[in-house]
Amino acid sequence: KTLYLIRHAETLENTKISALKNAASMLTKCRRPRKEDVTKSLGLIKDAAVNHADSPLSEFGKKQVENMGSILREGDFLREESIELVVHSPLSRARESCAGILNCCAVATSTEGDDGVLIEKCQTPPNYVESGVIELECLKEATPHEQLLPGGKKKFMERLDEFELWLGGRKEERIAVVGHSQYFRTMLGMKKKFNNCDVWRVTYSPSKNAKDDDLAHSEMLEMRKSNEQLNVKDDEGSEKNNNENDLHFHTSKTCRWINPILLFQIDENLVP
Repeated sequence: KTLYLIRHAETLENTKISALKNAASMLTKCRRPRKEDVTKSLGLIKDAAVNHADSPLSEFGKKQVENMGSILREGDFLREESIELVVHSPLSRARESCAGILNCCAVATSTEGDDGVLIEKCQTPPNYVESGVIELECLKEATPHEQLLPGGKKKFMERLDEFELWLGGRKEERIAVVGHSQYFRTMLGMKKKFNNCDVWRVTYSPSKNAKDDDLAHSEMLEMRKSNEQLNVKDDEGSEKNNNENDLHFHTSKTCRWINPILLFQIDENLVP
């Protein structure tokens, strides 16, 4: 199977994390942090204490969604990549990003307008996305408690296992997944962080036996040929590969993830 992994746009939580890093940097230099950074940092600590894990998009995050949505629509992404199914995390940042970037999300979300009438906010995917769109609980990002408390990581890893087993049971071969950086990195065994709205392509193989090892190796050789066509020129005209993790190969309990490749990023000139 081929998966297209899309990280959500910037959230209010992301801005708090950046503020905490800024405050810590100033303190290490024996300088007073900005009041705004301290206030946001305290908000992040409070969120962690109550295990708050759902954060909406920031205003800049909404700009990022608009930018990546335009990039993918310009290239007719869903049709050109023959996407058969769209899947997203139930957290609001993933839902908002999926709705804005791919123009669809799974469950109709209704809010009450000024006149008391319920307003439907959900779009449906184009009819050529054959299996539609699904929201999966097991795609939830690790919560603060799962990251910080002893034994907390076990529940997070169980969700990863559940997703991989679910994926193995699907008939679709090309699936777009909108989710979270730590989730994707852990699943793929990658050190590189997924930036906001990054779009990656990766091959999923449920193989576990020696015969399938040979098949996976053959797939990787084919990937190498494919990668050669994705080479880009840097500013000085020398070639560099678009994938920093060339022929990356990660085996989990139930499957293998082969060769993630970064396909799209938001416009580098986009600023808050």
